[in-house]
Amino acid sequence: MKVKKIIYAVLIVLPVVFTLFLLPSMPEQVPIHYGADYLADRWGSKYEVLVSPLICTVAGLILYAGTKYASKQEKMDIIMSKLNCC
Repeated sequence: MKVKKIIYAVLIVLPVVFTLFLLPSMPEQVPIHYGADYLADRWGSKYEVLVSPLICTVAGLILYAGTKYASKQEKMDIIMSKLNCC
């Protein structure tokens, strides 16, 4: 079980670490949005590239917290069902 937690933690943090690793080699202005004609129609700072990995990290943490809550709730339901049956 501990190996799964380590793998999950690495996968949660990996996008941010990878982006931070590539950040110094990026130009100051990067294309952020492309139009229907496949041309960049919005340019932004290279630091705006961090938004997507940070959203993935936050979503991963929320999902992890949700699984911890659900497993505790399931254990509590099992305990309560055993107490009511006997």
